Amino acid sequence: MDKYLDLENSALSDFVNRFLTLPDRTRIDALAFPVDNRSKGAFDLNPSAPISLGQIEEEIEGPFRQVYLDLAHIPVVGELRDPAVLVANQAWCEYLARNVSPWHNCFASAGLIYFYRAITSDAYQTPGHMKLVYAVATAVEYVTSFTMIVDDVVDLTEERNGRTAWHRAHPATAYSDPGLLTVQARLIVESLIPATHPLRDDIVRTVDDYIRRSHYYFGYQAWSANARAAEAPELRRGYEPYGEGKEAWALFELLNEDTYSSWIWLRVKQYILTMIEVARLLACYEAITPISSIAYRRHIDSVSTVLSVLEDFADIETDTNEAPTDVMAGDTNVFLLCALQVRNSLENQPQREEFTAVMRAGFGAGSRDAAAEVIKLWRRHGVFARAVEFLNESVAEWRQAREEAARQCSAPAGLLAHLLAYMLLHDKDSAAASHLFRPESVRAMARDPEDLIEKITRASSEKFSQ
Repeated sequence: MDKYLDLENSALSDFVNRFLTLPDRTRIDALAFPVDNRSKGAFDLNPSAPISLGQIEEEIEGPFRQVYLDLAHIPVVGELRDPAVLVANQAWCEYLARNVSPWHNCFASAGLIYFYRAITSDAYQTPGHMKLVYAVATAVEYVTSFTMIVDDVVDLTEERNGRTAWHRAHPATAYSDPGLLTVQARLIVESLIPATHPLRDDIVRTVDDYIRRSHYYFGYQAWSANARAAEAPELRRGYEPYGEGKEAWALFELLNEDTYSSWIWLRVKQYILTMIEVARLLACYEAITPISSIAYRRHIDSVSTVLSVLEDFADIETDTNEAPTDVMAGDTNVFLLCALQVRNSLENQPQREEFTAVMRAGFGAGSRDAAAEVIKLWRRHGVFARAVEFLNESVAEWRQAREEAARQCSAPAGLLAHLLAYMLLHDKDSAAASHLFRPESVRAMARDPEDLIEKITRASSEKFSQ
């Protein structure tokens, strides 16, 4: 056994040494980091021209992608050199990292890189600095991919990014692979962020928090899906612990704007906050935090809400015309919230009972025909019109939050427009992304952030007000 021990973990040490050494033989751990930013109460925005969508896309497909693929080879075995373990585990982890489909073509990395470049000077955007940024972004992508694999199981998804969903293509390992991705993400940040970076521990802790919170939310979701399929297929959304006869709809009725906001936090806000926070910490802005700057946090929250609502609009476009998968799976979204608001506003008791009956029969029932009846019900009672109102209210709140954040901490104003344009262009799972918002139109509008937000909001409003 002793011959298989590697107490110094030499394979990992060798990999880290090679990664930190740049082509000109200089090293990432010898770089200067923007320590002057640590005490600043506002972002010092890059004076160069605004970063274009095309620039970020080229960066994702070029230098970032190279680092992303290289990190698939990070050693996974730790203290053991046993060939039986090493070969099998290393090969599978490399296959997993190279073949799992990142959400919307590395959306998280595109947002992280955009924000980092916006808040740092050119002196801290050298190839060495950016290689470190790409490595941390890769770790965030791995955790996000973990959530997508589990989410696809829960939502009965057959495809992801135009490819067979991971759990369908790899059923034997679908429940262990998400765990491997989070292990690899943790290994990347723990091993590759040099001790010379002044906020190294904060970055590691932020990624750890993302992993932990994702496991809390998606781990319980996966359990619910397993229990539903194996033990109680007639119960939807995994509500077995509430006892026999406790229907899922009774729990859906707890949904209101406050609980919806909490759900948005679990689904979207922590994801957006993580990518922005990691960029902030890489750029050494220690004093600007979601706690110390309410305007900064409110801006990110409002960006997350608008993105989430518009993604729901994109998904329901597919539902309306083809297969209402979100309704079939009982996915919590803005339309469910608005449906409950509309149902509760009905003064006619028979109408309320009919509304509830159709929802109970079709929402989360796994039946395409029953889900289609839910869509018809929503159209008859103006649920989509109420969702349009909610979208417009969310955009108005975002505008106010953006202006306040710009005044108080100089937060980059183009964040929402960048994330929205990138999401629409790289969303291969939604018919709305390709039909309602055509790529050529999105690219043209992306040159003017205000124009993009205005036109996308108007197009959504017009489509669902009909």
